[in-house]
Amino acid sequence: MIFLVGQHCAGKSRVSVIFSQARFLRIDLGPLLREIHQRTSPRISFADWISAGEEAEGKRFTDLQLAREVSRQVGNASGEHWQDLVIVGNRSLEGVKYLAERIGPYEGRKNVIIWVEAPIATLYTRYGLRNPDYQLSYPDFLSLLEDDNKLGLSALKGAADLELRNTGSEYELETRVLALIKQLGYA
Repeated sequence: MIFLVGQHCAGKSRVSVIFSQARFLRIDLGPLLREIHQRTSPRISFADWISAGEEAEGKRFTDLQLAREVSRQVGNASGEHWQDLVIVGNRSLEGVKYLAERIGPYEGRKNVIIWVEAPIATLYTRYGLRNPDYQLSYPDFLSLLEDDNKLGLSALKGAADLELRNTGSEYELETRVLALIKQLGYA
């Protein structure tokens, strides 16, 4: 499995699309977790669903939900030929390890963590474009990034096998990702 990790708006989703175009099964954990919530408990808020789940099943509740769903999706896609899985959206090293242990390497390949990096000013601009109805001041955005670090994002950066710098150029990003796919031994 390829785990794409990084700060808000670093370009992880765009990188995952490039991977999927190269025959990788793309799984974005954020929307997937919200889909599980809507399917299983649509009458309660997302936050309350997580709180209730953690109370009943422990702190690994969301990781357990995601592991089950990723396994199901991999099983459903088994008739298709995928090079590997590309997983987007882990916010902690523990979450990556949890998925890796429960799902195992795809087709015997080594699991790889790729840190997607972009300049903070770029992150902030993209965040504003992505969330036009929820504008954060620059200091509040920096606080959001710090909260992510407290959740374990900085540990993920330290554990990453590779780093992919996103300068904002679509052409450069696609070129870098395709080179990375070859570097990792994929066709």
